[in-house]
Amino acid sequence: MKNRGHSSDLLFAEDQYVSFLYTEGKYLPGQTVQQWRAQGICSPIRLKEVLQCAPTFTIVEMVASVRANKEGDAREDMDVSHILELVQEARAELDKGDISKLELDEAIRAWRFMPHKVERMVGGPNQPMWDRKEWVREEVEGSEWIEPKRLMPF
Repeated sequence: MKNRGHSSDLLFAEDQYVSFLYTEGKYLPGQTVQQWRAQGICSPIRLKEVLQCAPTFTIVEMVASVRANKEGDAREDMDVSHILELVQEARAELDKGDISKLELDEAIRAWRFMPHKVERMVGGPNQPMWDRKEWVREEVEGSEWIEPKRLMPF
């Protein structure tokens, strides 16, 4: 999900190739880091498909952001206490079911990510080499994943 706006509407008006990177952990002695990379296609979907599983804080922050923007607040000039008020108001309204579908549609855009390649690396300073695996499948909807292959160590 992403804040809805002119640029996100243009960028994802139809299916788009995208990639993402997610890192978790700390690269410190005795610890490890996991890094996930994926490539695939994002397709726009109806917001109702994700609203029930989306974190409440994500929804209310996006709604509050649009409300602040309508008030003319520029990001660099935004009063933090005011945006917190807007977030709290949006949270209370969402809990009561008082945020309209129209306002939600105006504030939030949702996509489904369909990866065709996923890579996972795990390592840390105490390891001589990263453990690196890759999963791939054809770029056709419904295709099966090929058994993961180890990329490193060689």
